[in-house]
Amino acid sequence: AGLYAEYHGIEHLALEAYWFRLRDAASVNDTNNVWYIEAVEDLVGWDDYDPTTLHTLALRASGEFGAFDYALSAAYQFGDADRIGALFRPFAYGDNRAEFDAWAGDAEVGYAFDMPWQPRVYLGAAYFGGEDNRDVGFFEWLNPFRRGDASVSFNRLFSNWEYSQFIDNSDLSNAHIFRAGVSAMPTESIELEMSLAYFLADETFATPMYWNLGGFRVPLFPTRSYATSDTDDELGWELGLTATYHYSEDLTFEAGWAHLFTSDGLTDGNFSVGNGLVFTGGTDDQDADYLYFETKIAF
Repeated sequence: AGLYAEYHGIEHLALEAYWFRLRDAASVNDTNNVWYIEAVEDLVGWDDYDPTTLHTLALRASGEFGAFDYALSAAYQFGDADRIGALFRPFAYGDNRAEFDAWAGDAEVGYAFDMPWQPRVYLGAAYFGGEDNRDVGFFEWLNPFRRGDASVSFNRLFSNWEYSQFIDNSDLSNAHIFRAGVSAMPTESIELEMSLAYFLADETFATPMYWNLGGFRVPLFPTRSYATSDTDDELGWELGLTATYHYSEDLTFEAGWAHLFTSDGLTDGNFSVGNGLVFTGGTDDQDADYLYFETKIAF
């Protein structure tokens, strides 16, 4: 459920605001024990997950001023995140105290030149707040009854924005993104664009210490999960080229190429995809290329 409002009473400025509430009451259980153990769990507050209730408050300002255009967005999320907390079970019980508490924002400023091909240059940045509480201290490691400490990042819900062809399936979070680009219209129907984006993790992962041995990761202390080292926060750079043919207002054809310059933070791994719940690391640090052709129709 939600509320949405627009205001256009100020010259060169359009304001949009919304509140969105999502409630997920699906049952979550760590254990299914006999009645007296369940009673003890209820008494001490274990295995007691409230329905997830996610509230998102957002404000967007956009407009044009002469040759300049701009769009600024900010959002804040709060509420119970017990379903995410249930994923963080070190032994038997997850985190039934998990809460959403994260900010996100996106800003872009562009300038269009009054000349043939109508070139436009732009600068932009985005931020999705994240947590990474997966690091375990020595005394936590000693406690077999401890509950997990959930890592709850900004949840992008039903987003259709994609900042990367490689690491964003509209759910990139726990990240900083910086971007720049230039576009041009050689004809009324053809649009060309070149873009460059830089990606950083907001909070890095404390990975178990390991040796790199022939492309394999060999843990130094496989039974000592408190022995960790922080990964790098630099995920990588992405260069993109696209050509779009606007056949009509409703139908477009697009072809593109993107190249990912992989950095250590992507190779070592951080939790920056899947709304901050999926690991990006691997054992290969090779760059990647992506070629595509697509059609879009709107009606």
